Amino acid sequence: MEDKIKYQDWPEMVKIATALSSKNFLIKNQKIPQILGYIVLVIGLLDLIFILFQDGISDLTNLLHPLAVMIIGVLNLGSSRMLKWIAENSSWEERFENTSSTVHKVLNVLSIGVLFLCVYVIIAYG
Repeated sequence: MEDKIKYQDWPEMVKIATALSSKNFLIKNQKIPQILGYIVLVIGLLDLIFILFQDGISDLTNLLHPLAVMIIGVLNLGSSRMLKWIAENSSWEERFENTSSTVHKVLNVLSIGVLFLCVYVIIAYG
């Protein structure tokens, strides 16, 4: 790619999403998280619709499971967009030539924390 964008000019969300990336564990194909994200999002929506029509909203904890599933789907779709942006506008080599800031690393850890919280909710309320 001749006109790749320098890391300093990357969108903040891409910097955050790639802050903890390493060469050892790297997903370059955005189709995997995209397909997974759509599947998980649809499952969450169907679960929400089923709960609303079957049981109604008797307790807000009934909604935690489908909302957690949908959040995981949205996070996967977001990561696929970040991977696609890198493939179209820059390169992983550009990413690894630069060090992530502490702020980006902390925000990445927080998003991973939200992901684990959603998994906990799915297990606990599923």
